[in-house]
Amino acid sequence: LINLGVVERKHPLLQQRGKKGPIITASGDLTKWLAAYDEFSELLSPMFLPCIVPPKDWSSPDVGGYHSQELEVLPLVKGTTQKYLKDLVGVEMPKVYEGINHLQHIGWSVSIPMLNVVEEHWYLNREVGTLPSAEDLPLPPKPPDIDTNRDARVAWKRKAATVWEANIKTRSKRIAAMQIITTAKRYGEDTFYYPHQLDFRGRVYTVPHPLTVQGSDLCRGLLQFSEGLPITTNEGARWLAVHGANCFGYDKVSFDDRVRWSIDNTAEIQRCAEDPFGNRWWLEADKPWQFLRWSHDWVGLHYQGVSFASHLPISVDQTCSGLQHYAALLRDAVSGKSTNLMASDVPNDIYSDVAEAVAKKVGEKIKEEFAPLWLSFGIDRSVLKRIVMTTPYGSKKYSHRTFIVDAINAKGDHPFGDKIPEAAQWLANVTWDTIGEVVVAARLGMDWLREVSRVIVKGGNPIHWTTPLGFPVEQTYEAMQSKQIRLSLGDGSSCKATLRVPVNSSTPDVIRQVNGVAPNVIHSLDASVLLLAVGMARDAGIGSIGVVHDSFSAHARNIPKLGEIIRKAFLQVYREDVLADLHSQFQSQTDQPIPDPPKYGTLDIEQVMKADYFAG
Repeated sequence: LINLGVVERKHPLLQQRGKKGPIITASGDLTKWLAAYDEFSELLSPMFLPCIVPPKDWSSPDVGGYHSQELEVLPLVKGTTQKYLKDLVGVEMPKVYEGINHLQHIGWSVSIPMLNVVEEHWYLNREVGTLPSAEDLPLPPKPPDIDTNRDARVAWKRKAATVWEANIKTRSKRIAAMQIITTAKRYGEDTFYYPHQLDFRGRVYTVPHPLTVQGSDLCRGLLQFSEGLPITTNEGARWLAVHGANCFGYDKVSFDDRVRWSIDNTAEIQRCAEDPFGNRWWLEADKPWQFLRWSHDWVGLHYQGVSFASHLPISVDQTCSGLQHYAALLRDAVSGKSTNLMASDVPNDIYSDVAEAVAKKVGEKIKEEFAPLWLSFGIDRSVLKRIVMTTPYGSKKYSHRTFIVDAINAKGDHPFGDKIPEAAQWLANVTWDTIGEVVVAARLGMDWLREVSRVIVKGGNPIHWTTPLGFPVEQTYEAMQSKQIRLSLGDGSSCKATLRVPVNSSTPDVIRQVNGVAPNVIHSLDASVLLLAVGMARDAGIGSIGVVHDSFSAHARNIPKLGEIIRKAFLQVYREDVLADLHSQFQSQTDQPIPDPPKYGTLDIEQVMKADYFAG
């Protein structure tokens, strides 16, 4: 084995507990081979793949999904305890089962022209959107005086750290990209189906990954409905046009303006569809792969008219759905207007509202070091969008700083020099103090949920609730403690390892319970709207539908009907006083009085049926 290079002998001979013997270790070549083989196996053999026939309908928490008995048996709800799954057997929640089972019957396929383009870019080592390059970025050159000049050394380390972090992220993306391409080639134009599961909040997920309808822009550019339906009407053609403008990033204007944009750019769109290598305009899109896929159907409509059979999923996204839910919970008219719960001629944009408020606050701090630099860089919706999106889910200042750093790096040209972390932290602090003045309902709702959770958890009980669809949610965050164990190593030495283990099976983790309740309540309400809408879509004859939490997709001809269904589902959930129901449920979990809910605003929730920009 030594001669073959499989193992290596370490010298000199060591005496351990009275015995002498050589130390044999794996060779460097063997280690590299094992790593490569493991990577190769991961690439070609994902544990769970799409089905070639519709998965079994879920009829109970432990019956449904994959047909094969050779696979691990998956439960309906992942990441929960056996006790929870056992209790779930007796829970009546027909709307939940109807929704998830309909999603499992949707047929999907791969767009072969798109797969060919993706493969070609991969082999050419071209980074396009979520398709990464095949090689790492080079580290910046070291300054000649790096050993003696501390300032130069620190500056270089900062630049190198940024490149190093980017390369680490890219390596994991490469594996995902290779899996996406390999799986797409495996199924091709054949129809396949996705088994689905729920998480403990009731959110819906496809089991297979990474080639999934809930995946990246690359995935969604490759996937299409296996059933093609003619566009049929001018309204269907209109929604096809809107989808293209949305994918490009021209989505903050009225629907009429989006349609006009697609029509005005038809010649350029056609050139990209016919030769995506020679005509690179599509790379400027926010979602380049979805935009390029859409261009094929736009050209098809141009030549064939509304008789053109489209397989393309047309997406409509809710406007910052987390804030929509808080606005509906508290009947807050201000947040309701900003998140398009009311009728308007043009879409309102909560992200721009926050950016405007933050920019104003920065202007008031113009004498501080980073204020003029930020005003020069520009504080727009792109810088703060992720912060606003995650605020309803309890994101913190640390996350905000990370989001801002990513926004700076995405733009590239900036005035912050080697002080990007400091500049990001400064703006994160300003944003934290400002955002609560704009998204009032979210701050009030989150604070109330956290206060309620503290009261309940202090009694030694984890918090739980039942969603409007009857789905029981339990926060099973257990208190953990550190334990040290001593490990004996092969050379006779030892070391200590620290493990985090539960204190016991019934003590909740107070901090995680409190921090988790606000995002988990909103996610559970989001899931209720989604599953209810999917079931209503099935009843309305929409056979093909895709979902990604607060985003829905269907054939172009079905989008007008789907948009109305989503609004009906949202209204059906919030016609009842959800906040009062939560208050009642939480009070039943403790003998201590819990705080009253925040005061309601003046929003008429019925207006959502006239809100054309609620999702679009």
